[in-house]
Amino acid sequence: MSLLQEFSALSIHLSLGLTVLIGLTASQFSGAITIAALPISIISIVLSALCGTSLNTTDTTYKKRKLCDILDFFKIWIEVLELLAASATCARIASATVDYITNEKLREWFLGIESHSLGEPWPDVLGVSVVIVVTGLFMLGLEKSPLFTSLLLLTVLITFVFFISIGCAETIITLTKWSEDFKLCSLQSIVSAAAMCSYGFINTFPKITKHKILKISTMVLVPLFLYTFTIMVFTLMSHYKELYGTATPFLRIFELRDVDWARLVMSICIICIVCLALTEIFPSLYALFETLASKEWQIFLASLQYRNSFTGAPLLTIFAAGSLAAILAFACPLAYLVKILNASTLLKCIVKSLLVLYYYYRPEFRNESYLVSSTSTQYSKLKQSSKGQKGAPPNLKKRVSGIISGWKKNVSPNSINSNKHRTPRAGSTQDDEYLLLNEYCDKSVDVSNDDSSDDNEEKESVLSSDAEDSYTSTDIDVIVQEYKDKIQVATIDNFNENKYPTYVTATTVIIFLMIIAIATISLSQVIVWRLYNLLWPCFTVSVFSTLIILVMPKNAYQSEDGLLPNSVTPLCNIVAIQLHIVLIATLMTDIWPGFIFWLCVGCLLFWRCECCTCDGLLSHNQKTKLNITENIAEYTDNYVDTILIAR
Repeated sequence: MSLLQEFSALSIHLSLGLTVLIGLTASQFSGAITIAALPISIISIVLSALCGTSLNTTDTTYKKRKLCDILDFFKIWIEVLELLAASATCARIASATVDYITNEKLREWFLGIESHSLGEPWPDVLGVSVVIVVTGLFMLGLEKSPLFTSLLLLTVLITFVFFISIGCAETIITLTKWSEDFKLCSLQSIVSAAAMCSYGFINTFPKITKHKILKISTMVLVPLFLYTFTIMVFTLMSHYKELYGTATPFLRIFELRDVDWARLVMSICIICIVCLALTEIFPSLYALFETLASKEWQIFLASLQYRNSFTGAPLLTIFAAGSLAAILAFACPLAYLVKILNASTLLKCIVKSLLVLYYYYRPEFRNESYLVSSTSTQYSKLKQSSKGQKGAPPNLKKRVSGIISGWKKNVSPNSINSNKHRTPRAGSTQDDEYLLLNEYCDKSVDVSNDDSSDDNEEKESVLSSDAEDSYTSTDIDVIVQEYKDKIQVATIDNFNENKYPTYVTATTVIIFLMIIAIATISLSQVIVWRLYNLLWPCFTVSVFSTLIILVMPKNAYQSEDGLLPNSVTPLCNIVAIQLHIVLIATLMTDIWPGFIFWLCVGCLLFWRCECCTCDGLLSHNQKTKLNITENIAEYTDNYVDTILIAR
């Protein structure tokens, strides 16, 4: 993966965060509150991104519907909502910027006569036009390219430098007076501002091959640096909440300072940023639609995967994704879009953390018969088939004759007599088999204790050396193959040392996760309504439930790309879930009907795939072909992990 591809996701979050989120947040709250809220956003989002690296893509299986599939589906489904909101936000910002530059005349041309909460036109026909143009370009064959990523990052950097350089010369508030706003900070305002800035930081780290620590630090610290300096300059140029209620605060600020030429340059930069961001967002959006239409999910119709033979673009998928984004840009105001964007990001992080916890606490199949031995190795005979008892094939007779001939060459009469007089040990039978591992003649058999002369010893050594020379490698392979056919070696690591999760422990974890969610929601309402008497009971219940979950037995689940140690990953996920619930509770006041509608639609689609598409719409022959894997579950009780030992 190239360097630009690794920073592609960062460019999307950085562009929307710099041009939309921090401007609206600093206008609604003060600059001091916004700066104080940025560390909370970083801690919650980056912690979730680090926990998300513990997910292995190879762990997701869609052959049989279960809890893991539900969580996987909703992670994709909520990400679709996030990208739809991001696309619509970019379109609305472009429309509001053009409308501001034309002195609201474009609003009359496109029938957008009314104004909504932030002063942007409604219905927004220009925003729909922007989405339609981008959709048409991708349907004609436009693809995601590193060139767009490099142009987007360059435009963001130029915009930041321009705004800082011009803004520092137009400040009207001293830094000492500006710092007095920190005294007005309240817990509720800081949490609300942190929730509004959540999408500004990357919530999913890409697969990084080299210099992981350096690149992750860059993805975290660079946005923090840009946002902090932009907020300070922006609030030093305006009075407290002077620009509250406008969709384009970075343009209005230059109007207040009478710098008209800077408004034109800044508007061009903002339009370039949001249009280039659409070229980064849209391919990820229709790729998720194509995933849901694949054979693995079958949520959407398979015809959405049709690709044009000339351009190679999935036309129906691009059209479906573009239509939903255009509808959202047409009808939903910018104030609601920003809340939906941040809330969907936080909700996706919650689902991702739940998915990681599921992998750590899911019950695994283990045969209890293994646990009767105190060692880590067991031997057992394989049952011979009825065909093998009636008669052996000619090849097996040759092998048996080769074993007998090799045995006669290597066993002396003295060893035979000693074996006859040997008394069996307690607990052993006469049918004991001796498996020769790696070295076939490590230990010599004690022949007899009778005194013998030196001449007899020399003769026996000569005979044994001749026998070893005649004992060819072919006979050794025959013996090893015979033992492979008869001996089954079953191994389990750490017998009776570690406990493994069962269905009871998994149910216990689910129950306490629900208790944590309820206690955290109550805690967030305590912060909103300032009922501080209930603060400590909710906090105590959350801590107690977290400790109960952590003492539960976990799987030996390991991730190839995990950035956190396995010992602290469950704790980090639980803490991330609690932080996200507190943040998302401050945004759900106005947008909860839309979220409930979107989640209900997802449940219906998933249920339809389970009950109708996968079963009801298939013929009997197709069902038998698809349900072949279900018959394997009948033999799982007799399943044994085998290790064949080669020489």
